[in-house]
Amino acid sequence: ALLPLAFELYSLFNTFPKWVNMYKKGPVIRLSKTIQFVLLILAFGGLFFMSFFPTWLCPVIWVSPLIIITVSLDLVGIWTPFSPITKGNWTPVLLMALTYLVGGFMLEGMNYLSAAHANGMPITEYPGYWVYNVPFVNRFHVFEMPVVGFYGYLPFGIYCLVWWILFAFITNIKTNFAQYESPIY
Repeated sequence: ALLPLAFELYSLFNTFPKWVNMYKKGPVIRLSKTIQFVLLILAFGGLFFMSFFPTWLCPVIWVSPLIIITVSLDLVGIWTPFSPITKGNWTPVLLMALTYLVGGFMLEGMNYLSAAHANGMPITEYPGYWVYNVPFVNRFHVFEMPVVGFYGYLPFGIYCLVWWILFAFITNIKTNFAQYESPIY
């Protein structure tokens, strides 16, 4: 249910020439194979040490799999939203990050509105209702999400896309996300 929302928003955002062209000429970043392997080791290490320090390393659960999948796909020559950055085009990665910032706001609103609220407490029969308890930043909520928690949706959008690309690669589904590298405007 989340991926169709992301792909629809991503396609919608790619219809705005100003947004697409604004990020096409950014800094060029190319990571050597050595740096990619160091990132893999750090990501796997972060996941390992997270089991011992879950409070301090809680962001690792979102960032490490993203690094592992993205670097692995790049090492086998599969396009990821980070691939165009090697040519200075930041559009795919930034627009995909934006999809879940917008989509996440909608999902958090849907969650919040699925309950009645009395004296600051949710009252609901809906078993899928969620409330957050985020270490260090569990203040200033918008809906049930701490404001700082919305930053987690930025990598989550990219995370969902690279998971889909990995799944498509494994199951031999043809994808054409690279078309968004150079839209014609």
